[in-house]
Amino acid sequence: MLSPGNNPVGWKSLLTETLPYEVPVIFSNENFFASLASVKIDSKVEATLKKIRLRNSSHSIPYNYRISKGKGSATTLSIIHPVHQMEIAEFYENYKQSMLDYCNRSEMSLRHPVSETQMYAQIGNQTKDTLKLGIPHVGSDDSQIELSHLASYFTYRKYNLLGKFIESAEFRRLEKRYSLMRKLDVSRCFFNIYTHSITWAAKDKSFAKEQKDTYSFEARFDKLMQRTNYNETNGIVVGPECSRIFAEIIFQDIDRQVANQLAPLEHERDYSIRRYVDDYFVFARDQPMLDKIARVIERELEKYKLFINSNKTKTSSRPFVSDISLARSELKQLIDYMRDCVQGVISSTDGSEIKRAAGKLRRRVLDIRLICSARSVEFSSLSGWLLSVVRRQLTDLCEAISSSADDEKRDALLEMAASLLEVAFYICALDVRVRSTYSICQIVSVVQGLNNDGAREDYDRLAHLMTSELNDIIRSQTYENSAGDEDVDGNIELYNLLITGAEYLGADFLKTGYAADYLGELASAKPTRYFSYITCKFCFLKDSAMFANELAGMNAAVHAKLVDSKSSIMTDSELYLLFCDYLSAPDVSKKDKMDLINEIFGGSISKNDAEEVGEHVGFVDWRGVRITHLLRRKTLKPVYAWA
Repeated sequence: MLSPGNNPVGWKSLLTETLPYEVPVIFSNENFFASLASVKIDSKVEATLKKIRLRNSSHSIPYNYRISKGKGSATTLSIIHPVHQMEIAEFYENYKQSMLDYCNRSEMSLRHPVSETQMYAQIGNQTKDTLKLGIPHVGSDDSQIELSHLASYFTYRKYNLLGKFIESAEFRRLEKRYSLMRKLDVSRCFFNIYTHSITWAAKDKSFAKEQKDTYSFEARFDKLMQRTNYNETNGIVVGPECSRIFAEIIFQDIDRQVANQLAPLEHERDYSIRRYVDDYFVFARDQPMLDKIARVIERELEKYKLFINSNKTKTSSRPFVSDISLARSELKQLIDYMRDCVQGVISSTDGSEIKRAAGKLRRRVLDIRLICSARSVEFSSLSGWLLSVVRRQLTDLCEAISSSADDEKRDALLEMAASLLEVAFYICALDVRVRSTYSICQIVSVVQGLNNDGAREDYDRLAHLMTSELNDIIRSQTYENSAGDEDVDGNIELYNLLITGAEYLGADFLKTGYAADYLGELASAKPTRYFSYITCKFCFLKDSAMFANELAGMNAAVHAKLVDSKSSIMTDSELYLLFCDYLSAPDVSKKDKMDLINEIFGGSISKNDAEEVGEHVGFVDWRGVRITHLLRRKTLKPVYAWA
């Protein structure tokens, strides 16, 4: 078996495949990847790192946390133990061609990997810029490979986002050919997938059962998914891209069995099926045919212990114009108005005209709510698109503000910027999900750039608005969130809003208002959860003198928890992450780091070596220097979503 070793390309799946998309904005695998790909590590430090990354367990327990899906619903995602993430990286390197082969057996699939992403860098890599941002930059010996901006291990076909299919020429051709469409949704797909079923998908079921102990691609993938999930065979971890590929292999076999069962009916002649991960779109010319196809799909799914959610089944007659498409079309008029308004005021020289335009823009924002309500669409289907438009317009506006020498025009442009900020926070307040908090973080970052041009008083007006808006959302969310399950962390959306305020609005944001209240609750909460710990610590470190007691209390609680549970660190993902980022934290003394390593792994590592170990094992960007970079990568990643 091949091992990535110090080959940076070999570990690249850690950047794209093993973590969920929705995490706190300061959390990533970038430092983890850089450490594994590095060849310049002191021998004593390397020996300790080998202990910390030793694969000495048959299984691990994922770190589970909850994110909002909108409309009061939530779903649970998981962080795989980093040691088993390393195993996944090795699996990708050894079996990437098999993964591609098994994911290219169905013409019904709308989203599946088709080739390995080719990585190259233009001559003259932006090394200076990447280092300035604190981005791990790892290149091959000839400096032709750039991994710091990698978005996906594989390239995908046909559509990375479901909305692209709905708006495609292919969808319109299907609409011409068939008079009816039925949408089917698999209920809790990833939670119900039986891991052994991948061997049924790759081989005949009876053959797979007879050869269950055979060492093969599918058997190894089955075992790996079990090991990452407490050796469970019922359900796979939700969130990482590797889980979607596992599911895709199974669904591709179901697709083929459906086509076989429907023979002699011919796919693309008598009917058509399209599947986006676990969502089916069935096209037919009459109701009996539609019913027949749906029954066959249900039967084939049941063989894999999967079931259709009847509450989400929907049949449409052509034209298959979705409510979302209609809402997007109507909102596009508002977007065009916003764009024209911003570009118009940038070129205008009349300050009073600009202020009137800002007032009109504020009033028009209500149209967003009215359009969504009239079309009965979930706002989450549109918010990401809307926020990206607002961010682009704010970027242009802030550039105009920075370059304006006319005080009256600058004042008017600031008024327009305030209007756009109100629009952005209004959209976020209607849809507080992780993705929308990423957009808000980017937007606040754009505006914060005005703080560097010497016009502190002008920026303070916008900073006050952003502080007020962030606190309003935090207040509403803390009221809506229940205590939740002690075994599942939550409130990732709130964590990102706190991080945004702390990073871009400064320590004052944390000292008053609902942000301060909520941070106090998090810091004193028991048990100490990993994401809440890194969020509080990141925020408190913005004024470590003022929050010295809180930091000391949290560190003491984590140290004690790790010592008490030291036998479980190599199996429990949350404990392992706590251990790594306790060591990486800048406020923990070298002695405390040394004592913890020696207590858990034995030996007599020095204080300086313990400090260096901490630099290699952390997952948190404590200084916030990579936030902008990480958010840019989020915008490139082909997320499993509508749009």
